This record gives sequence, structure tokens and C-alpha cells, in this order.
Amino acid sequence: MIGKKGIDEWITLFTTHDSGLLAHLRSVYGDNEQLLEERIHAFLQTAKKFRDEYGSKDVSFARAPGRLNTLSMHADHRGSYINTISLNREILICFAARND
Repeated sequence: MIGKKGIDEWITLFTTHDSGLLAHLRSVYGDNEQLLEERIHAFLQTAKKFRDEYGSKDVSFARAPGRLNTLSMHADHRGSYINTISLNREILICFAARND
């Protein structure tokens, strides 16, 4: 999970390429500048879409990197070994706490 800030603050941080945010993203994605720009764009678009749909709120981001299990379905929770391969894809979400 990546922090909790106001949605407009996140948009500013992504737009201005904040150095602290870039350092965090580099620790996740590495030093490939093209990949960093793609991920910053994805975070920025996700933040803007959230703001358009739900307004200005305090939000956090979460990501789940893609993986492919090359052996069999459901092997990991049955106690078997798995042979995963990382994919250059991820699920990215922006979320806020509800009042209830």
C-alpha cells in the first residue's frame, strides 16, 4: 500500500515528479525511466478517475503485480510447489475509507 493523502495532493506529487515519491517508485519498479513514466502515468490517471467519480478525499493506492503459475491451478493453497513467473502487468487501485 502506498500512503494516505488527499487526492489532489497525490495528483500534484505525480504531476511534479516529487523526489520522495520517485524514490519510492524506484524501490518498487527499478531504475528503468520508461517504466517509471508509464507507472506514474497509470497512477495519475487512476487518481484523476477516482477524483472525477468520488470527489476530493483522502486516499491510498495498492498494487498487485501479475504472476503466472506454470504448473497447475490452486497448487499453492493445497500445499504443493508452484513455479511462478512475474509478468510486466499489475492491478492498481485507489481507495478511500467509507464513513460506515
